[in-house]
Amino acid sequence: MAEIWDAIYPYVSVLLPTITLALIFWWVMRSIVNADRREREAAAKGKELTDARFEDAVEKRMKEIESEMAAKNQK
Repeated sequence: MAEIWDAIYPYVSVLLPTITLALIFWWVMRSIVNADRREREAAAKGKELTDARFEDAVEKRMKEIESEMAAKNQK
């Protein structure tokens, strides 16, 4: 068993740091991509809410203007 370990150890000692760094890099990049995706989803939801409020406000104001114009036309 010692002979096998002596034959494998140089390769393991060279490859293990590279594999470890690759896994850390993958984990960091995955975290960044997931955070960006969640941020974009939250921004889209916020934009939908803002657009809905704006459309409601515009619709309400248009009704007010129409009622004011109707009141002026009746006079």
